[in-house]
Amino acid sequence: MNHRPSFPKVPAAALIPLLQSPLKPPTRTRPLRSSNLAPPPPQAPLTPPLTIQHLRREAPNEVLLYTDASRCPLTGISSAGIYSCGVESVSVSQRLPAGLTSVDAETEALLVGVSIGSSIARRTGRGVVTVCADCIQALEAVNRLVCEGRFGGAGPEVQVRDEWVKGQSGVKGNEEAHRLARKR
Repeated sequence: MNHRPSFPKVPAAALIPLLQSPLKPPTRTRPLRSSNLAPPPPQAPLTPPLTIQHLRREAPNEVLLYTDASRCPLTGISSAGIYSCGVESVSVSQRLPAGLTSVDAETEALLVGVSIGSSIARRTGRGVVTVCADCIQALEAVNRLVCEGRFGGAGPEVQVRDEWVKGQSGVKGNEEAHRLARKR
């Protein structure tokens, strides 16, 4: 069954100002709707309501990890959380070097995730490591390292991909990595 939303009917006279040239000002203006017409009823939303995202599953040739970092502004101490429930379960909470900015901490967490994912990929014969994080600047930094060939942790047989996920939005893998990062 085809259900198309109904649109309000507009009198033809109301369209005349719209048909004039945009380069010259209109000679007269008319209201688009007569004041005695009631406003149209509200339409039902065309998109379904947002729901909590579920954990994305690994592709057959992929190792999928979620990473996050936490930094305490009072002490300057940072820690990383790395999580995966794919071909091998990973649940790591690791202290990072002191004095990192929050973006540096997120970048370090991603690099630890790539390292863990690469060793899993080599052990299991999978060719792709995908690391997911909620910090775009850190993802861009890691992507530059991979593209420039300066990150040797993956090796030639493993391709590294990165994926952005919205933080604090119910993505289960990211929420678990966040919890692990705050553990230390």
